Amino acid sequence: MSGAVLEKVVATGALSSYQEAPMDKIETPLTGNTIEEVVKPEWYATFINEIEQDKLYDLVAAANFLNIKQLLNLTCFAVSVEVKGKSVESMRNIFHIPGNDAAAAAAAAGGGENNGD
Repeated sequence: MSGAVLEKVVATGALSSYQEAPMDKIETPLTGNTIEEVVKPEWYATFINEIEQDKLYDLVAAANFLNIKQLLNLTCFAVSVEVKGKSVESMRNIFHIPGNDAAAAAAAAGGGENNGD
């Protein structure tokens, strides 16, 4: 965890807000499609929406490392909202996963390794 991420957690008051006003449990099935519709109190939705995408993943790791369950739930939920309904290619771009062009071409041609034999 970088110092900048830890600084963000502390500077924005995530630790003190966690203790003063716990985030409501994110119920399933979800009651909305956006962070603002699901996450209460509003402070948490505002906090997570201000985090840049590349910092969000670092914040997930920081929340996990520091064992801040509500922050971990919030950041994981934000990631799930971000990828919901995205294509495989879009998710590869979001998570910086290189494509496997040879495997994709083989699968498209019906030459996958598991052909049911």
